Amino acid sequence: RARKAAAAAALEQPGDDTLGDHMLDGGVSDGAVEAGSLAQDAPAGHPDSGGADPLPVDNYASTYGLGLLIMLLLFFLPIRFYTDFSTTLDQSQVRAPRTSWEAILAAGPPADAILVSNDRNEMVPLFYLQVVEERGQGMTGLFPLIAPEARFENLGRTIDTALTDGAGQPVYLIKSMPGLAVKYQLEDANPPLVRVVGPRDATPGIPLARALGPLALVGLDWDETESPANGEESIRLRLYWDVVTPLPVDATTTVQLFDAAGEKIAQHDSPPGGLYYPTSMWQPGDRLVEEHVVTRPAGSVPVSLLIGMYSGPDFAPVAAPIEVEVEQLFSMAQLDSP
Repeated sequence: RARKAAAAAALEQPGDDTLGDHMLDGGVSDGAVEAGSLAQDAPAGHPDSGGADPLPVDNYASTYGLGLLIMLLLFFLPIRFYTDFSTTLDQSQVRAPRTSWEAILAAGPPADAILVSNDRNEMVPLFYLQVVEERGQGMTGLFPLIAPEARFENLGRTIDTALTDGAGQPVYLIKSMPGLAVKYQLEDANPPLVRVVGPRDATPGIPLARALGPLALVGLDWDETESPANGEESIRLRLYWDVVTPLPVDATTTVQLFDAAGEKIAQHDSPPGGLYYPTSMWQPGDRLVEEHVVTRPAGSVPVSLLIGMYSGPDFAPVAAPIEVEVEQLFSMAQLDSP
């Protein structure tokens, strides 16, 4: 009644007769006035606001689709990884390690042999054979970094340790490793074994005392062999190096011969130590011997010899090369002979 009275009083204001008559004639109820008041107070999106849906159907669809995509990925990725890598993870049919070690044991290494590899994965099957199958139990398997000690720092240190700390046990490589001959005297055994006799004889026939950066060339050997077919002459050069300080790069040695006019007549380049004992592994105190075979044309006379080292694709020199007169070399050889 109070609301009706207030409404009637308001409608009696000048200029509002028509609108007042219409509203009074239409019968404005208490519920309509109350509903109008509530509609003004309700926030947008509220069920009583009379506005749009609080969450449109499109939003429901996009949220559902995103959730479905995430679920598919969670199931799909593990399945995809399994199908892609199952053959890598399942090693039950890999027979190469077994075949390799059957060949090594069939080669007949001594029962107390120290067996050395540069690769841990090649040596681990021995431990399985010893523990599970009780075979080769007197043998010792070594590889670089088998223990966090300097004596196992690299392949050379590991072989040195086997030779010095092995109490006379025979040392064998389980495969051919070209390049180790720069440091060790090697003998062929029953394949695939290679016997490590000990350090290489490192007494040069021609003594020298020339520095090349972190190395010292203490001498060389010069052996000539003439080919009767074409008159070419092969010269086998052995270079004897002492390591003064570590060489941080894998270097290549170049040996070049020049005639009296300064023209190059022969050259041979090779990385000493190859892949298994490159110069970056050389240790101070090492005495190393590398070999080069240089072939000079028939009738050519070598007058000077150049020995250098370089590294990298840009052939960066390790140090200034060593140059020596060939005649001087033979004079030194004669002076050094008894």
